[in-house]
Amino acid sequence: MPANNKRSAARELYVTQGYTAKRIAELLDVTEITLSRWVNKYGWKQQREAAALAPGERSANIDQIISLLAQDRLSLADRIKAEEGKKDIDLVALKDLREQISKLDTSAAYWNKCRESAKKDERISLEVYLKVMEQIFSAMRMFSPELFLQTVAFQEQHVYEISTR
Repeated sequence: MPANNKRSAARELYVTQGYTAKRIAELLDVTEITLSRWVNKYGWKQQREAAALAPGERSANIDQIISLLAQDRLSLADRIKAEEGKKDIDLVALKDLREQISKLDTSAAYWNKCRESAKKDERISLEVYLKVMEQIFSAMRMFSPELFLQTVAFQEQHVYEISTR
């Protein structure tokens, strides 16, 4: 495999799939030193960290936390029903279960606010989006004028779609 192809494959494995440098070196038959150079030279570590902290990931993690809190709350509600159905109700246990539910409700409300904030962070203004696209297309024009010209129709269509949402 040519060096550029190995480097591209290494980037994919490191940045997107989260493989360790040692494992990538084994898979692609390159030295860990070479891989370390690529990681540093091309900013792969920063790219991997940015992807892990991306708003979409943050929202998904918060959704998972809220789901777990909801499961715990349903379980506690079932325990309350079971306790209330007993002949000899343990009022202390019942009070404790209700306090636990109250804490879960408070926690869920907090995480829901965090989710709303994360979703706001995910939104990119049209101005920023168009500026970034302009930079990408400009870089493409510098890299390959032929490729740039081949994508002009796509560029126009894409910008139209984004602008009319």
